[in-house]
Amino acid sequence: MRGDRPGAGRRLLDTALRDGIDSVPDAPMAMRELFDEFETVPDWVRPELVERGAAVWRRWGTVLFGFAGAETLEMYTESAVATPLSLAGGYAGDSALRRFLETCRFWMDVSQPGALLSPGSPGWATALKVRIMHVSVRAGVQRHPEWEIERWGLPISQTYQLLTLIAGSTIPGLGLWALGHQTTPAEFRALLHFQKYMGYLLCVRLTWHPETVADTLRVMAMTMVARSYLSGAQGAELIESYPAAFAPRPGAAGRGSAAGALQLSDPVGLLGPLCAVHHPAPLPDAGGLPVGARPHRQDSAGHRRGIPPPRAAARPGARADHALAPGELVSRTDAGPGSGVRSDRRPTALIGARGYPCLTVYVPER
Repeated sequence: MRGDRPGAGRRLLDTALRDGIDSVPDAPMAMRELFDEFETVPDWVRPELVERGAAVWRRWGTVLFGFAGAETLEMYTESAVATPLSLAGGYAGDSALRRFLETCRFWMDVSQPGALLSPGSPGWATALKVRIMHVSVRAGVQRHPEWEIERWGLPISQTYQLLTLIAGSTIPGLGLWALGHQTTPAEFRALLHFQKYMGYLLCVRLTWHPETVADTLRVMAMTMVARSYLSGAQGAELIESYPAAFAPRPGAAGRGSAAGALQLSDPVGLLGPLCAVHHPAPLPDAGGLPVGARPHRQDSAGHRRGIPPPRAAARPGARADHALAPGELVSRTDAGPGSGVRSDRRPTALIGARGYPCLTVYVPER
């Protein structure tokens, strides 16, 4: 549809997503084949695992956003990753925040219940649009004179798409465990299957997709050995644009301040070393205390309970650990102002009277 009038292809796509591909009689054959591929679930897919993996993403909540953002910055040191983003534009400078929020929107859409398995759902449509976007960006960057195909291969390569899938399963599962989000072996297997099916929809070749946590760690080990750190100024621009994008606007206060903005983008403090360039002193939360995370343990009934701070001493009036109901959101601190259970389902970080931080936790629905 390259020769069609501007916007014609987008209008065809919007109509097909809204009313089905059969509502577009003049749709190109490539478009019909794409919709047929998305609407046909392969025999190897286990829907219950796809749904369970998506549920883990929902349980991690917005903490996944900060973790995944930090993972992305880690790979901006590689030319094959940074160059396509730089040449495509929109991933640095004033556009960095918008692009990050668009990515967060993608994560939320595809992890909704039934999203990837329900033709026409917002998550299904988002995945299809991302696949088309990759084709467009790949073609545009490949034609750019600065792209060295003999050196880097095709833009948005199969290798880095595979690493992106791993970055949404095993890596955050292990990293967030250390921050209090416990992911069981069965959930790891579900995450891998969820990511595998998402990769299938995004046209990732699954020949090399790892089937176990051990396999993903081997892939990551080989990736670390092969890194070149040669992205130069392009990588530096992308990396430095991320914390700068969350800088407060003139006159902003509260969540619009530097502390509030960083807390929203990086709720678990993963970007502390990176942001030290911009904020030499530790960033406090709204109450003036450093933001951190408290681990939680799981009782025999599968409920999560907050682990008391090491120095917390029992005293009259102290609140006992609260057993959570399935799906309940808790933000618990030591006794004092701000402690207790919240049910508004809005992720937040609270600081207790004695300054012990805690982590907002979603309990998985059963």
